[in-house]
Amino acid sequence: MQQYDLKDICTQALAVVDKASLFIKSHVTQVKPDHVVEKGTNSLVSYVDQQSESILIEGLSKILPEAGFITEEQMTEQTQKALTWIIDPLDGTTNFLHQVPFFSIGHEW
Repeated sequence: MQQYDLKDICTQALAVVDKASLFIKSHVTQVKPDHVVEKGTNSLVSYVDQQSESILIEGLSKILPEAGFITEEQMTEQTQKALTWIIDPLDGTTNFLHQVPFFSIGHEW
């Protein structure tokens, strides 16, 4: 079984999360109503959710290429493997879209 340096993985992953969070922060006031799609009852998604998920997938794939993904916006193949990243790229999308400052992605806001 391969051994992993968890501290190094976490450090690299946090850098990826920071990149996605900067993208999210830069779009807080940019999303227009026609940029939002209703996935289901009380479940909204915007290009910000999708792009931040893509940023996370791209970056995390470089850290652990052998890992699978389970993602909220399903911007990649949903595969559960021995190592699996579980991603919610923008937790609190409704708050984000209404500019209520209670949403998150990572370790700090």
